Amino acid sequence: MKLSVITINYNNLQGLADTIKSVESQSVRDFEWVVVDGASTDGSRALLEEHRDNITSWVSEPDSGIYNAMNKGIRMSSGEYLLFLNSGDMFADDQVVAKVLSELTGEDFIFGNIYHSDKLGVKAFKEKYTKGRDMAFMLTTSSLPHQSTFIHRSVFDRYGFYREDLRIVSDWEKLMDVLVFRHGSFRYIPIVISIYDTGGISSSNKKLYNNERRKVFNDWHFSKHYLEFYRENYEKICFLNNNKFLFGLFRLFYYFRPKTRDVQHDL
Repeated sequence: MKLSVITINYNNLQGLADTIKSVESQSVRDFEWVVVDGASTDGSRALLEEHRDNITSWVSEPDSGIYNAMNKGIRMSSGEYLLFLNSGDMFADDQVVAKVLSELTGEDFIFGNIYHSDKLGVKAFKEKYTKGRDMAFMLTTSSLPHQSTFIHRSVFDRYGFYREDLRIVSDWEKLMDVLVFRHGSFRYIPIVISIYDTGGISSSNKKLYNNERRKVFNDWHFSKHYLEFYRENYEKICFLNNNKFLFGLFRLFYYFRPKTRDVQHDL
């Protein structure tokens, strides 16, 4: 299946340079690369001009935010699978695309692992997503990293693009909508896909992150059958998530309580 790598950027010249180097170093070039720049004023446009021969299509023009730019990238792309590798994010190594092309087998979401990097660009630790009993619980307490998640184009064709009224959690909202409520298909592959730049807005603004998640829960009042437990316990989940021991006990409580209202969707 054809893969489209989509990169969005705004005034992040060094991050964009890192992403360009990472994409251009892939051992196979059998993929489409789309870059959406938000009319940067820091030299990003000149850098894109310099590398335009390796970019399938790109644009540098004003946008209204992260998800407006990502939606623009979706419209500009033509692949059956989409991967958002935004400025500052990098492939884990030069063999990633070569390894994953044969893994794109039709599921709505196919996701692998990521490295988190610190401000010096050092690989700090690997986040591993393993088989779990309940995707709803995982998405309530965490998310899948868009830098390591391949999304089938039909997800956007069937269920719409990213919500642009949200600043930093619209990708998570889409995962919840499709995987939990619509029983979308997914598959985990044990491959480290990307190095995640932890300097982004979703990493540095936890208050906005939690407020927007809370807003999404409230917007989904019509889905109380699925979200009653998660919404009622959201504040506790946020608190416990910062304490590994207490959070472990909470998980045990969750897994062994009666599951009449759970959304079960095993990997």
